[in-house]
Amino acid sequence: MPNTPIFELFSKDEERIEFDYTEWDSKTTNDAALLRKKLEDMKLVGKTISDIRFTSHVYNMCSEDIENTLWSMTEGYHPEELRDYVTTIENVDDYFPFPLSLEMDDPVIIKFMDGSQFEILTPMEEYFIVTMDELPWNVKGKINRENINGSVLFDFCKGKIITSAGLDSHTDERGKEIVNGIYLEWKEGIGRNCIYFTSESHNYMWVSVMKSFWKQVINVPFIKVKQSMYEGFYREDFLP
Repeated sequence: MPNTPIFELFSKDEERIEFDYTEWDSKTTNDAALLRKKLEDMKLVGKTISDIRFTSHVYNMCSEDIENTLWSMTEGYHPEELRDYVTTIENVDDYFPFPLSLEMDDPVIIKFMDGSQFEILTPMEEYFIVTMDELPWNVKGKINRENINGSVLFDFCKGKIITSAGLDSHTDERGKEIVNGIYLEWKEGIGRNCIYFTSESHNYMWVSVMKSFWKQVINVPFIKVKQSMYEGFYREDFLP
């Protein structure tokens, strides 16, 4: 099956609302007990996901970074000219599996069928902000313009019912509980999947969809990556 032309797949950018994040940012904490209580008080279990928004620029989803990911996934391809060809975005097969692990620095918003929404950001390692219904759905990010439409890329998460929401943590040598990440989990067949939020590079948040208790990042067909790109964030010479 031939690849769908990129220029037919661009999503259209939407109007965004300016927002003062000062008070929201002040809710950052690394207190595991407080974060656990906040998640419990939100009563997320039983809620059904209806939509997802990335307010952030997704830094590892620019064309060069995507090609670097594809290059790392095709180790062993020979000859090297073939590897060069299949890892160039324009040539990638629509059904090539691409991992859903995304680097951001602005909040993710998850909307539920009941109209409520969950907002989350980890601005630095071990620190998190989690709130309900405090950010406008179309809020503008603080730093860089969006390049990926989360509603498109994560569309397979819509309709999933949250079965657990909690902390992934460990205890350090002083006995303090350190928060590694926060997850929202649902049943998937005979197993479980989750959206997992963590920070691994000081001031960036990694958002991944994982299965088998977060051990394996889920892949999507590469066509979903192309469909989720906002206009203006592909190769300039490839735009219509």
